[in-house]
Amino acid sequence: GVSVKVRASKVPQKGWGHMEGDTVGTVIVVSGCKVSLLSPGGLWEGFVGELEEVADSTAAQPAEDALQCALNRLQACWNPVVSRFNAAYHCTVAQATEAPSENNPQTRTIRVQFRVAGDGSVGALQDPMSSTVSCGARTLKPTAQEVTADDPAREISGTLTFTDVPAAGPVLFSYGSEGYSRVPLPLSAHVRGLLLELLSRAA
Repeated sequence: GVSVKVRASKVPQKGWGHMEGDTVGTVIVVSGCKVSLLSPGGLWEGFVGELEEVADSTAAQPAEDALQCALNRLQACWNPVVSRFNAAYHCTVAQATEAPSENNPQTRTIRVQFRVAGDGSVGALQDPMSSTVSCGARTLKPTAQEVTADDPAREISGTLTFTDVPAAGPVLFSYGSEGYSRVPLPLSAHVRGLLLELLSRAA
């Protein structure tokens, strides 16, 4: 992915978040004028016009700093992945797994184990089958679900299955039909890539 930072003349419309100052992030998804980055602090979303490309920042970093950056990004894969609506409504991804599609080597099947909870302050929980995953230009809804807890007033948990997801590239998950944030899924291919980077930094 391309390395970018916020332009000096810009104030991000969605807030600075993990991209304060001269922080450099890596582009993982571009959708129209919107962009998602992986920064040392985590996922950041904003707009293309707010950013400018920079040279690979790790090339000029001392080896120990580059190694720590890779470690931070790898550690983020084991932190809870949470798609949030607000402070009271949130969906935690307990696990995300992937497997090649049986009939098409260009796609994969992704299973997301989730738990969504809310306090009832803005009504019932949204339908899990309205959730989406995005990979590149494609956005897909589940083709199947297995529910282990079903109380739309307070909590729903289970597993969502997404089929025909492009075989390459990071995947973003958003719970429900609207309002929940998009978060990167810590799939094995993503984790494997970070491990390879970590090993190369340590070599």
